Amino acid sequence: YGYRDPEKNLEMQTNTMYRIASNTKAFTAMSVAMAVDDGLLDWDAPIIDYMPYFRLKDPSASINVSAKDLLAHITGLPGHDWAQFGDKANRADIVKQLKHLDMTYPLRTKHQYNNWMLMVAGHLVECVAGQKWENFVDERILKPLGMDDTTFSSKQERANDNFAVYHYENS
Repeated sequence: YGYRDPEKNLEMQTNTMYRIASNTKAFTAMSVAMAVDDGLLDWDAPIIDYMPYFRLKDPSASINVSAKDLLAHITGLPGHDWAQFGDKANRADIVKQLKHLDMTYPLRTKHQYNNWMLMVAGHLVECVAGQKWENFVDERILKPLGMDDTTFSSKQERANDNFAVYHYENS
């Protein structure tokens, strides 16, 4: 199905390693849904019930944001793609810093794409499942589907000489 490295003319193989990359969003939504199915989480319950340190700048939003809101991008928090939380910050550290980011709309009034809320959703799974999000996804989604050549890490990907290099076609 094409080349894993078009510049080197290397073809795809059945065990070519792929990084999850932007598919992380779909896997995050699926992992949240699985936590709901497992009875660990309620779609409509406030995130703060599971993650007491979750806060946004708006106190009302802080106590009312749900898993649905995170995944629907309707928390009132814009993208803040410029936000930096430090190289050593873990997910819990980042969640604790979200209260400093300005909100532009009230909760549930406007769709605003926000990668940070997807990260919060992944951390929510960690909180209710008692394991790292990557381990949850690996055990519950990747392994059962036989996706043994999928990784979360660019470092792990690059350690394998049979990885798919990101590329696109200019049109």
